Amino acid sequence: MENTCKEICAICPSQELAENVRKVCREAHYENVSTFVAVLDDGLKIARKVQKQGARVLVSRKGTAGVLQQRSGMQVVQIRTTMNDYLRHIRLLKDHPGKLGIVEYSTFIPELEKLCEYVELPGATLYPYDNSAEYEKIASKAVADGNTLLIGGGVSLKQYASEAGIPHQIVENTLDSIRYALESAQQLVALQKHEQKKQWEYQVTSQRLSMILNNTNEGILSADRMGRIQVANQAALQLLKRRLPQVSGMPMAQILPELGSPTGSSPYSRLVRLHGGMCSVDHIPLKIDGNVEGALYILRNVRDVQRSEHNIRMQLYKKGNRAKYHFEDIQGKSSLLEQAKRIASSYSQTDSTVLVCGETGTGKELFAQSIHNASSRAAGPFVAINCASLGKELLESQLFGYVEGAFTGAAKGGRPGLFEIAHGGTIFLDEIGEIPMETQTQLLRVLQEKEIRRIGSDHTLPVDVRVITATNRNLAQEVDTGHFRRDLYYRINILRLTIPPLRERKGDVMVLAEYFLQMYFPREREAIMQILRRNRLLEQYTWPGNIRELMGLLERMAALWKYGGGEVAETVLRESLGAAGKLPDIPEPEPAADASGTVRPDRAAIEKALELCHYHRGQAARMLGCSRSTLWRYMKQLGI
Repeated sequence: MENTCKEICAICPSQELAENVRKVCREAHYENVSTFVAVLDDGLKIARKVQKQGARVLVSRKGTAGVLQQRSGMQVVQIRTTMNDYLRHIRLLKDHPGKLGIVEYSTFIPELEKLCEYVELPGATLYPYDNSAEYEKIASKAVADGNTLLIGGGVSLKQYASEAGIPHQIVENTLDSIRYALESAQQLVALQKHEQKKQWEYQVTSQRLSMILNNTNEGILSADRMGRIQVANQAALQLLKRRLPQVSGMPMAQILPELGSPTGSSPYSRLVRLHGGMCSVDHIPLKIDGNVEGALYILRNVRDVQRSEHNIRMQLYKKGNRAKYHFEDIQGKSSLLEQAKRIASSYSQTDSTVLVCGETGTGKELFAQSIHNASSRAAGPFVAINCASLGKELLESQLFGYVEGAFTGAAKGGRPGLFEIAHGGTIFLDEIGEIPMETQTQLLRVLQEKEIRRIGSDHTLPVDVRVITATNRNLAQEVDTGHFRRDLYYRINILRLTIPPLRERKGDVMVLAEYFLQMYFPREREAIMQILRRNRLLEQYTWPGNIRELMGLLERMAALWKYGGGEVAETVLRESLGAAGKLPDIPEPEPAADASGTVRPDRAAIEKALELCHYHRGQAARMLGCSRSTLWRYMKQLGI
């Protein structure tokens, strides 16, 4: 046996046939053919062995081919031995004076009898056999019967005849017969591979569909045109609390009678009661050439939908919508600050709206984050937005979101607003006094109804959000002058928290200075603190910019310390705070305006509008409430 089993195995009853098979393979460049010499049952043993080793097709002839076809379980290509092959040999033996014996597989005997009559060989003796055991006996008998010439096939016949000194003739197949058989075997192998590939692709597709169906939390049912269930995934069976045999072929109207008629050419969605709970059902008709041939039903447990929505919001929360600060992060020991912290801490135990009032730089968002982190909503998102930095259209799209196609340049699929993102948590609206009147009306509705409507949508979405607002303006005066809605003012002014300015917390200035230096400039901390204690200017200054101004001063001193040491740092301190330590209050800077007096949006607002409009300047200009040329001028001024 050859060492390597290949796709095609030629099992040859004679060595001559094996050599001819190899010759044809060399000529045709067949590299996937193995050859073996064996006959009948011995050939069957080889066939069973090579089958385990991966052989696909067997090639053999006459009786051995018949045995392999009946008992191997493999596809067999027969090298045809025709009567013409025998006729060619028998004609040469017609004038033989002795006794002729023909040893052949039993299925050939009737044809050989006719052939002998045709060539007038009535004295020829035929020796039929059906298997290996019979073959050995018949070949031995043909020799013992006194035949002077033997013809036929098989290895033993040649051996027995040679030992007895009797001439013999093996009927070999022509090279054309061998070539034709091997070509057929190659085609069978190619066909098997093609079918195997198709079968594999079918199995992969079937497995993929099964995984899709059974690895989703949504229940999926497929019904035929009569509304009978044909397919049900595991999630659907769990929702229905049934097994597949109970559901298969069952009318959909019987499974979910609340759906009514199972037929319909239009999709719809309904809420139905299922085993004491609520289930959302989407009906999607299956249409072929305009005819409804069935439907797909998607079932969702409402509790699972709510849980999934919560998980999505938590993912958004983890991506950055979270509060970092707690009450212990608020530095200072003054009585006014401690009182503000106590009031804020008590507010954290409720869900009511809080209005945080205080000058710019006093730490209003720090208090808002601390209230959130001390509340029952601490595990939810904290979303903050500065309402003064955005134009009307941009602010509305940020707060309430929008649907696809709501305006030119709207993102594909739409975008959720900050109220949606803050669901289950807190939204912080800084500089609420800057919100335009139209947006104030929408905000009031959200606060009253606890639901939002995306821009361009006709559907409302419920939201569970705690609102904290902040302002540095006197909103009561804004109401009197008509710049702020009275009803919105009363709605946000339920809990009021006033943050004292730094000039009223004189004892906290040095505490804050040491804290910020330790946090941001630890190497320069001690040296700068010595300068601050020696000059005592920090406690005499009025701090119009509050804590933010203090942080800026410390950063300048630390930055210049590296270049000039203490002398330069002390000069910076004196120049910043004044030799006497007292400077007039610095008014709040007004927003930049152009020559016409129009307030120019800041850099952040312009960049945000450009991003939302995919950097289309015309669309961004409309969102910001200015012309395209004006936006271009603003961008040039700001270096955008």
